[in-house]
Amino acid sequence: MDVTYPPRRSLQPADSSVLLPVRGVPSWAAILIALVIGAIGMLAGHSNGQYTVGWVFGAIFTVGVVLATLAVRRGSLFTAMVQPPIVLTLLVFGTFRFFGGQGTIFSASKIVTSFPIMAVATGVALLLGLVRIIAQPMRTPTSGYESYAARG
Repeated sequence: MDVTYPPRRSLQPADSSVLLPVRGVPSWAAILIALVIGAIGMLAGHSNGQYTVGWVFGAIFTVGVVLATLAVRRGSLFTAMVQPPIVLTLLVFGTFRFFGGQGTIFSASKIVTSFPIMAVATGVALLLGLVRIIAQPMRTPTSGYESYAARG
């Protein structure tokens, strides 16, 4: 009995994650990764019945942003690079509005005071994204002779 398998299709550069043979996640999944890990960070920063936006949340949130930037498809990298401010705002506002019992003005002040976390996470995401853009081009470069020979 001879078993034949269909030929394995190689990934296009736009579909790969930071690990070239591994298919990357779509942009919505990268946002979900950052949201879920950020929510875990918000729960880890919960102490004495208060939600705080401290270094514990900042570290865990930044790890979530890094994982999202590394896991996303190369073609959807822009979303992972610009998502940290939006995700952090959603996390802080949602946590303090629905679980903290404080009003909108208090949530807004917490968002403003979390700017250093937002800036660091955005900077790390932009840096990793730029490294991926340079290291993982969307198409393979061709030399002058090869492109000339292909034209015939």
